[in-house]
Amino acid sequence: MPEFLAEVVIERISFDFGVEFLANDGSVVRVEGEGSVAGHGVSQLTFDAESASPVAAALLGFLHRKAVLSIDENTLELSVPDMGLALRVGPSAEYEAWSAVLADGSRLVCADGGKVARWPAP
Repeated sequence: MPEFLAEVVIERISFDFGVEFLANDGSVVRVEGEGSVAGHGVSQLTFDAESASPVAAALLGFLHRKAVLSIDENTLELSVPDMGLALRVGPSAEYEAWSAVLADGSRLVCADGGKVARWPAP
C-alpha cells in the first residue's frame, strides 16, 4: 500500500543532471534515476533523468497543478490524479535514484540497492 507523503502544487521544474520538482510548500523532489511518465494524453514513456528532454513536454504537465507525492516501498510516485498524469521512479542498483525533502524538513532518499533512508524533520 502506498505511503502518502504530501499534496502540493508544483511551481517549478528544473532540468540539469536530473529533474527537480519544486512545490508551493517548499518541498523538493529530485529524480536522478530512470523513470516513467504516463497520462495527460501521453502513453507511458520511460526516460533517464540525466537526459529527460524526450519527455520534458510530458513532465511540464505537472506545472501549476495539485500533485500527490507518495512512495510504495522504494518507488516514488508524483501524480496529478484528476488528469491521470503520473511519474514513477524506482530504485537503482548503482546510485540514488530519487530524493524528497518535505515541507517540514524531513528527507527521504532512495539509496543504491533500493533502501529508503529517512531523516526526521529538524
